[in-house]
Amino acid sequence: VSGVLVLAVNINGTVVAYTSTLNDGSYSFDNLTGGEYQIIAEATEYENTAENGSVILDYGTNSSKTKDLYLTPASATKVESGSTPNSYALFQNYPNPFNPSTTIRFILPEKSKVSLEVYNLIGQKVATLINSELNAGEYNVEFNGSNLSSGIYLYKLQAGNFTSTKKMLLIK
Repeated sequence: VSGVLVLAVNINGTVVAYTSTLNDGSYSFDNLTGGEYQIIAEATEYENTAENGSVILDYGTNSSKTKDLYLTPASATKVESGSTPNSYALFQNYPNPFNPSTTIRFILPEKSKVSLEVYNLIGQKVATLINSELNAGEYNVEFNGSNLSSGIYLYKLQAGNFTSTKKMLLIK
């Protein structure tokens, strides 16, 4: 897949390098020093097939210094105008990476108590975007990160018995 954001994250959770994949899906990091990194692939409309959304690369000892990443099309729920969706869904924010604002989209199949919150990588809540009961339907919520530093953030949707979390990258 071309145009995928690929991040190298150190053990402290700091993005130390990022790049985008080329037309053939290949990618490379410039000036990445030896060490162990979490390699994360983020793409709108795709899901990373790694269990936690990333793979580990020990860049100092891996002689080939390459790592394949696999993406699958995201499961999307299409909502026809005037119809009620049949399942919960949280989508990847767009744009991603963003500066300073992005849109988070989700779908509710029924009236639900909804919580949409943003966290930093050490688990501190940095924003509450929604904390109320919402009717069934599709929602777009704007998140402005102008008061935050560059980095990876997690956004978490809780609605009824549904919980989903996704990553987003703020680059200033």
